[in-house]
Amino acid sequence: MMSLFSQFKMPRSADQIERQLEDIYSGAQGALRDLPPDEARKMVREAIEGCKQKGLEEGTADLRENFGDALLLQSRAGIAASIRIVEKARAEGAHDEDIAEWWNRTTFNAEWCCGRRKSFVTPTS
Repeated sequence: MMSLFSQFKMPRSADQIERQLEDIYSGAQGALRDLPPDEARKMVREAIEGCKQKGLEEGTADLRENFGDALLLQSRAGIAASIRIVEKARAEGAHDEDIAEWWNRTTFNAEWCCGRRKSFVTPTS
């Protein structure tokens, strides 16, 4: 299955990606939770802003787009910090392709896929 972010490989601004995510998820949220469109959009916007804030707090908001590729190259060159990250990922079962794909993601992308999005995608009972 193709991830939602795979369609964003084309050069697009962060604002364009956020708007597209907002459109997609606010429609889904409105339908799942029977929310008015404005309230659903506000919920999604808050989740997007939360993802961006987490990246700022963790100091990962400005990692370059090819950080994963650079990390693997630095590991092969013997740079200790990179070796530790790569070896930890490999010990958890990741292959080089997985490491590159994960670390090449923007912090927003990674947090959206694995963190903040979960807080509002699942309907409440």
